Amino acid sequence: MLIDAIRQLGADPKRITPGSPAVKTDPKLKELTEEIVRLSVEFGILTEYTAFLAKDGTDLSKRDKVLSEAQSNFVNRGMKTRSGIGAVNQGMNSNAQRKQSNLNRSNKFYDKNMNRVEIKNVQQVNDRAFFKRGKRWVDSQILEKEKEVKPDITIKFASDEYNKLVTLLTKQNRQGTISLKGDILLKVDGKVILIKAPKTEKETEQNKEKKQQQVNPQNAPKQNRR
Repeated sequence: MLIDAIRQLGADPKRITPGSPAVKTDPKLKELTEEIVRLSVEFGILTEYTAFLAKDGTDLSKRDKVLSEAQSNFVNRGMKTRSGIGAVNQGMNSNAQRKQSNLNRSNKFYDKNMNRVEIKNVQQVNDRAFFKRGKRWVDSQILEKEKEVKPDITIKFASDEYNKLVTLLTKQNRQGTISLKGDILLKVDGKVILIKAPKTEKETEQNKEKKQQQVNPQNAPKQNRR
């Protein structure tokens, strides 16, 4: 396992000496970190070291910053923490991964304080991974360029275009990719598609109230004046 390879690097005192340039410039550590981050984003498989990738504020387009944070986690936790409860939880997570026979879809793991953590804003669906960003789910294939990407097609839920997309994805065994609740931004056959989710009951009620206020402005709530 790639993470085990990083933890084994910590057995060498020269690699973990505080302030040692060997840690930051170690080509082996750099290579392993880049590969783990790549796999984490592509397949949505996260660990205690890469869980920060799921945070809504994490900008994956800033690759150097992302790799730096991941490498810092690997060094400070995976390599330097060799005893105590912080080492116990890493051992438990590692053993769980080795024995795993099914996908860990909720990315469950024990943190450094032995708390059970479950990441819900990352979903592994069919052969894709989706990250929750704001109110929508974003396909990992376009996640790093999410801010730059504009949808080629916008489709409303249950429309004719939506039904055609369902048929296409079913043929590809990917129909599950549009089962997530909320807006979905995904890549299909080279095109970026935004699926607009149906409005919730609360949103529908709020829209009704706005329309009523526009028709009868006297019913609009009055603001207190001082």
